[in-house]
Order: sequence, then C-alpha cells, then structure tokens
Amino acid sequence: MKADLDYKKDLIQKSVSTLEEAKAQYDALQVKMDRLENLEETLKKEIKTYKEKTMKANKDIVEKYDRIEYFKDFYKNEQVRMTELMVYLERNTDNYNKILTSLIIKNRSRTTQLEDNEAFKSLRDLEKKIQENDNYIFSIQNFIESKASENEYSGLMKECMALQQEINEILIKMAN
Repeated sequence: MKADLDYKKDLIQKSVSTLEEAKAQYDALQVKMDRLENLEETLKKEIKTYKEKTMKANKDIVEKYDRIEYFKDFYKNEQVRMTELMVYLERNTDNYNKILTSLIIKNRSRTTQLEDNEAFKSLRDLEKKIQENDNYIFSIQNFIESKASENEYSGLMKECMALQQEINEILIKMAN
C-alpha cells in the first residue's frame, strides 16, 4: 500500500508540475495573444492610413495628370503666339530703329535750339551764379559755426553776471 501511496504522490506531484508548466505556457501564450491583438489594431490603423494615402494619390493623379493634354495645348498655343510676336518684332525692327533715330535727331536739334536761345543762356548763367552763391553761403556758415564753437563765452558771462549781482547788492546796502 505504501508503494501505491508513493506512486499516487508521485503522480500528484507530476500532475502539479504539469499543471504549473501548463499555466506558465498559458501565461506566455496569453502575452503573445495580447501582442497579436495590439499588432492587429496597429495593422488596421496602418491599412486605413495607407488607403487614405492611396485615395489621395489617385485624386492627385486625376486632378493633375489628367489635365496634361489641356496644359500641352495651352502652352503650344502660347508658343505659337510668342513665335508670331517674335516674327512681327523682327519684321518691324528696321522701322523701330528708324523711328528711334528720328526721335534722337529731333531731341538733339531741340537741345541745340534751346542752347542757342538767349533766355536759356541767361537762365543757365543765373543757375550757375545761384549755385556758386549757395556754396559761398555754406562755407561762410561753416566758418561762423566753427568760430562760434572756438569762442565759448558762456562761462565768462556767468562770472560777469555774478560779479554784477554782488556789486548791485553792495550798492543797495550802501544806499540804505
């Protein structure tokens, strides 16, 4: 009977250790299961973000790249217009140069007429005299300012005023 009892104790001990191992394995599997659930949620969020980005990219493709033909036509027309304008300007370059030359000649002739005019000459001479006088006045003002700063009499004036005050006080005392 003791052998049976020892045998049964041994079986119970093995069952307890097996149960503990099973609990440890269960806990480990539970942690892995939790991780998988978290990973599943993360994957769902990433898939949602990916779908949104894909939809945005498709929208951009429709909005931007489907209009390529429109822009090609627009810029082709613009190129044609610019080419026509260039041809027009090249054709009329000689005319514009002639007009410019004639305007330069007119300007020179009017300038010489103006210089030959007596009123213009007298005004130009007066302007030169005014400019010379302004320069002379400016130099005189600078000279006066420099001399005024060299001769500072405010200290001497204060001293004289103090002496005058003393003399007046002495005279008033003598008069009384």
